[in-house]
Amino acid sequence: MAVCDRHPRSARHERYCLSGGASLATIQGYFADIANGARAITGPYGNRLRVHATSIIPRGTFSGAQNTIRTDYNTWLAGGAGGICDKYHDVNAAVSDYNTYPSDTIHPGPTDHANMAAVVAANMVPFLDPYYLF
Repeated sequence: MAVCDRHPRSARHERYCLSGGASLATIQGYFADIANGARAITGPYGNRLRVHATSIIPRGTFSGAQNTIRTDYNTWLAGGAGGICDKYHDVNAAVSDYNTYPSDTIHPGPTDHANMAAVVAANMVPFLDPYYLF
């Protein structure tokens, strides 16, 4: 197995990574562990931290089964991930076809990154108000 996302420190998390062969239930469980930990933290103004998530974008190295898991995971996140995801940022439409990524079929180029950032930034506007309650 390759190291997930090419980061050596994430090798221990390989079992939770879609490219490492993780199942939908495993990836959901890993997200739930992280999200519930974040939600347990009280932030500024006495409110808990909000959990935001973005979609997993397509990549050329995913098999058909991995793309099915990716789609199912994104759908689960978009539905609130069982009530633990406060905001879902769907960046799939913001990226071009993975065959046009500049270096490989995994990592989007600068234009795609700017497009994804614009989606997240637009969705963050209501959350920038420290008194915005959900």
